[in-house]
Amino acid sequence: FNSTEWLSGLIFYTFFQNFGQNGLITLRILVALSTLFVLYKTLYLITKNLSVQILTLEFSAFMLSFRFKDRPEIFSYLLVAFTNFICLHYFFKKKLPVIYYLLPITFLLWPNMHPSVYLGFGIIGFYIILFTSRILLKLDKFKSHAKFFLLCLASICLSLVQFKRLSIIFDFQKLQGHDLTEFGSILTEWQRAKGYHPITQMSLSFYLYLALSLAFLILLIYSFFKTKNITSNKILWTFYFLLLLTPIKLFRLVPITTLLATPAFLYIAKNNLKSLPKIPIIAKTFVVFMSTLLLFSIIQKQTLGNTQYQQIVFYQEKSGDSRPVGAINRIWNENNPKLAGDFIKNNLEAKHLFTSAQWNNYFIWQIPQVKVFADALFYNRANDDYEAEDKINAGADNWKEHIDNYQIDTIVIPQIYFPFQTPAQELQNWQLVYIDGISRVYAKENIIKNKVFDLSMFHPEIFEKQKFKKEDGQKALKSLDKLLSTDPQNAFARTQLIESYMENDIQKAKNLTEESRQLSPNDPYYSLYLVRIYTKLGQCQKAKDFAQEVKSKSYNDFFINMEIKNALTSCPNTN
Repeated sequence: FNSTEWLSGLIFYTFFQNFGQNGLITLRILVALSTLFVLYKTLYLITKNLSVQILTLEFSAFMLSFRFKDRPEIFSYLLVAFTNFICLHYFFKKKLPVIYYLLPITFLLWPNMHPSVYLGFGIIGFYIILFTSRILLKLDKFKSHAKFFLLCLASICLSLVQFKRLSIIFDFQKLQGHDLTEFGSILTEWQRAKGYHPITQMSLSFYLYLALSLAFLILLIYSFFKTKNITSNKILWTFYFLLLLTPIKLFRLVPITTLLATPAFLYIAKNNLKSLPKIPIIAKTFVVFMSTLLLFSIIQKQTLGNTQYQQIVFYQEKSGDSRPVGAINRIWNENNPKLAGDFIKNNLEAKHLFTSAQWNNYFIWQIPQVKVFADALFYNRANDDYEAEDKINAGADNWKEHIDNYQIDTIVIPQIYFPFQTPAQELQNWQLVYIDGISRVYAKENIIKNKVFDLSMFHPEIFEKQKFKKEDGQKALKSLDKLLSTDPQNAFARTQLIESYMENDIQKAKNLTEESRQLSPNDPYYSLYLVRIYTKLGQCQKAKDFAQEVKSKSYNDFFINMEIKNALTSCPNTN
């Protein structure tokens, strides 16, 4: 409750506690549909053309989907859309709808939900200045806008009385020197590919944003050339165009600025393209295009053209130089260590847990009685904390001393996050106590309260596919069977058993792999095992068919593609 976003956190937590993981999905759907409904009401002020309305709603939904995750940011879309609707409604109708009286309450709550309240200030501030200018130019009377000014000022004041929460955003200076792509510019986003196919490595949202910005700029220039007079409409269009340019400095604002700018874009297009009769036909064509993007995004279970989950892979030359050689995308992997959390709750007396930055807040929710090393409240942390966290992550310098100094008794290591390399296996009086395809848990021996599986023969940190020595085979197989008995989908246990059977009983390996592929259809590694198995059986065509399935499921993951190539070396006519 010390966070600036405590109210968002409370809403998320309430849904999670009452409805579990599905509660978060339900909340996201409710917020998204509410945002699109408010946008629809805004569009209705500008055009009654159904095709144009549907196109704009689909375009906005698609753009929002790139960042619509379980985080406080999603509430900002709804609040910004609501503020924009109220102000545009007043601009067009010159009267206040009853719902306008919710604006002060919105601004009272907003600082506790997301820092995007500053965008709300910008929108309200613009309309106050616009109508004040009209009053000074004697185009309007103050009396006609008095109620609007009063409600706007009341809204701003209700936010400003919470100045401590509002000022937290300025503490980002504490993060200087730390690589945070979240706060990068449009240039930073472009450079994220590090030279590896920069065109294809950019998300589709980038190109749609550029197209919208360019079209808006052309229409804005045309409107000024068409008539030289400065009007309220032109000032309005210029304001929203400038808002649309803010992602140049902060790229993460692309969805929210497109949400704000699309109604204004429709308005300027309606005023300047009246003589083009083919506009409805063009709109219908793009409705089909956007519908297709949304449909296949649903089928694929991720937004088409989204590369935010990708990481670039570098090859280190002997000279010391490095060059980008590929990309990895692990969106297919389940990334919440639920079973690891359940294991810790039931079997360990953990007090201080260290894990990946992606999981800290998950464990705060799942095991609230256990303290994590860091949480999202960055403004409560000093640079020493960040440096210690980096050293423990990498197993660098005096990392073991930091383990003792911070009294860490439990370490949860992700199985797929490459930057996280804590060599917990080197710690004295610690044990590997749990492992699956998502994470592995190490604990100090003195906090183990229940008898746990003996996993001492496993070495998950090594690069070999088989994570145990041949002489420990029988012991390892018994432990793997026990792991499967408690978790039938345990990917670590299944892959280790498949690896073992491939050496001795290829048919048994094939049966277990096919069963595993049915249980976890999104996991490309089981399809990869079938590539290896059918190659070993001499059935190259089947192996090649499964290779295509692997590429599709892994989104052409660089490392998985290398494994495919190695597996198919004995098959003729294979690239």
